[in-house]
Amino acid sequence: MIRKHKITVTLDWASINKDVQDKAYRMARLAKLGVDDATAADRLESEITLGDEDMSLLKRAMSQGLAEVITMCGQYVWNTSHTSDNYVIDSKDVTITLMMPINFNLAGCESLGQMIHAYIVAKAMTEWYRYTVPARAAEQQALQDGARNEIRKIINARVRLSGNVKAIEIIVGKE
Repeated sequence: MIRKHKITVTLDWASINKDVQDKAYRMARLAKLGVDDATAADRLESEITLGDEDMSLLKRAMSQGLAEVITMCGQYVWNTSHTSDNYVIDSKDVTITLMMPINFNLAGCESLGQMIHAYIVAKAMTEWYRYTVPARAAEQQALQDGARNEIRKIINARVRLSGNVKAIEIIVGKE
């Protein structure tokens, strides 16, 4: 039997959703007020809400971001806690269990969870900006690409083994 580390990444879906909504709200506010400076926008009073269409687009993009992460980690994915996009959209937590080689660099586990969160947020914002503020989409795409590169770097990081190494189980995120 090949020994592997079991890494469970638990994503707080409600937190990801909140981050996405907060960023979208701030951008909508800046766009509506016609200013580039967030401080100037804060001084102006305005009622801005994200409509159903905005929320639907953001949630679909978040689900797509999660699917892309699972594809990126594909050869290591052992199990995921969701069964459909509808489940993910209404979920509070999503877990991804990875079976990593015994020489996987365990130092990257916490960063992996953070980068997956960042990737999903950036994916949602990139898609939303393409429809709402196209001039800002490239900036979000760069954030998404950076997070993707970090995820790949972390899952491909290996260490030199010395002596008898035991397989361990690590839980990243809530639990």
